[in-house]
Amino acid sequence: MAMEHEAYWISPEGNIYPLKVMGKHIEMICDKPEIFGLTKDYIEATFKRYNEPFGFEGKARKEIMWGLLEKGWIRIRFSNKLFIFKAEVAEFNNNIENNIKKWIKELNRGTYGNIHANL
Repeated sequence: MAMEHEAYWISPEGNIYPLKVMGKHIEMICDKPEIFGLTKDYIEATFKRYNEPFGFEGKARKEIMWGLLEKGWIRIRFSNKLFIFKAEVAEFNNNIENNIKKWIKELNRGTYGNIHANL
């Protein structure tokens, strides 16, 4: 199964942001912080506080991404091993459910076959 995108961010408003092929969620945040309501200075300072290189997948990444999840962002990644999409959220609620359903509808318009969710 070849996919155009294997990872996504979904904003609290339901905007869908596919990552570059084989891209990492933290890379998109670092490259386009304004999409997430963040600044480059904030991101750089967070990595510096943990003494980690910019974009490193460590403690700073965890703090930055968890902050986004707490604001209602959804992180989605396809697991080749399990052959499923996994969504990461801070708290499951009606808005999160509606945004995931919207993403599924958009995905089903593509070439992926029919995607179903167990919500």
